[in-house]
Amino acid sequence: MQKNYFHFLLLFLSALWPNFSSAQMSKNDSTVVKSICTEGAYVSYWNKPGPWFTNGEITSVQDMYDKINAEFIFSNEDYVDCYAQMQVSTEMQFDTAINATINNYEDSTGLVIYGLRNPLVKIPFTLQQKQGYARALLDSSNNVSGNHDIAFMLITGTGNNFIKEIIDNVGYHNTNCQVMNYFKTRGDFYVMSVPNEDYRGITFNKKKMSYTMTSLYSSPFMINYLNASNKSYGINRLIEYVAMIKYLKSKYKKVCVLGLSTGGKVAHWISLMAEPDAALVSSGYSVLVDNDYNSQIVNAAYYGNLLTIFTKDSLKKRAKEIKTQFLFTLPKFDSPIAQLDIDSQYTKTFYQDVPNASFFYNYTNHAFPPCATMDSFFTRCLNKPKVFCTPDTAACNTDSLVVDLNFYGKAPFVFNIYKDSVIQFTDTALSTQHQVVLYTAGNYWIDNIIDSNGTIGYRSDRLNM
Repeated sequence: MQKNYFHFLLLFLSALWPNFSSAQMSKNDSTVVKSICTEGAYVSYWNKPGPWFTNGEITSVQDMYDKINAEFIFSNEDYVDCYAQMQVSTEMQFDTAINATINNYEDSTGLVIYGLRNPLVKIPFTLQQKQGYARALLDSSNNVSGNHDIAFMLITGTGNNFIKEIIDNVGYHNTNCQVMNYFKTRGDFYVMSVPNEDYRGITFNKKKMSYTMTSLYSSPFMINYLNASNKSYGINRLIEYVAMIKYLKSKYKKVCVLGLSTGGKVAHWISLMAEPDAALVSSGYSVLVDNDYNSQIVNAAYYGNLLTIFTKDSLKKRAKEIKTQFLFTLPKFDSPIAQLDIDSQYTKTFYQDVPNASFFYNYTNHAFPPCATMDSFFTRCLNKPKVFCTPDTAACNTDSLVVDLNFYGKAPFVFNIYKDSVIQFTDTALSTQHQVVLYTAGNYWIDNIIDSNGTIGYRSDRLNM
């Protein structure tokens, strides 16, 4: 009955769509939109001057549809191979108008919203000829943002307007460790913006549009509309975050992703697509979800028909193919499915032949694990040597290719060069700068790097000659 009601409402509003292209909403239409916008906004914008949102307040039924369509532009099929297909800007932009509003409010009142100057950033990207933005809040403690070698990318779990909680080190994410405070001294720290949350909320009458399921059989209007349009909410979020990782990999020596709950699931999936150096998946994955009815209903509502490819076998196969280091964590006494996995060790056993996957279950609370656990994992990943391979365009050779190797770590480095899965030779780089010459066509990469500390490094990206 509930599903039929929302389907009827969707058809009803769609039928009225053309009638509201320019007029203000009637009382009845205002009532309908109010029933759709029921979640709290991140700030009481109605009595504070300036633009507080990337989306202005809804002015008509037509405008409501326009705002949803503008915020969610990618179809479900666009996610397939999106990392390779998207073009990501090399330059970060600032959300100038909203940053100015926040700065002016904090300066004039002495009250703190984020307590950072110009914190909101965006990365333009295109995919399938559609222009999108990956948005985040950026903070850095030690250096000017952008001068670090390391980027941390945090993805929040289910709930409303979490950016401020992350900055303030409160809320369920921080129960076991004040995550942002702990890691922002080690690199640039990006808190990912969630569509229709915080400054991206689609608002009306002091509320933002609802998108959170309140039961398995009650999907909000936004979710139903997006699914009917083949533009699932979660697919659009995944694409934005893949674009962010692609940008960060072009600017930083190491990229670390960490996500909790729903954010853990997202961190898992985008890492399999975009291959960061490290991914912490907290309360975000168990092989048991494949056969868990509740999990399947919720995931299908937010991630469309692509959910069928995210099975335990396909996820494991992809994890074994990439170099990302994974840490999967589950807290004790959190949920029945998590506790069953902890007790049975199903996921850990299933992944026992995946060398880049590790597990930690010895903690409590639906939160990120303790600081010491995260620090141990990320330190191990950050200490692994890494090499960046760049063809030397200044060297003009018709029968060979000179490749500049830039190592990240402590020299000297011993390494193997592969071509088409076969070791070609072993070489030693005495410093972080080195060159090799390739003579025959093929698909090359560097693997089995060992630095002066005896630490085994990451496999390089592939280079076609």
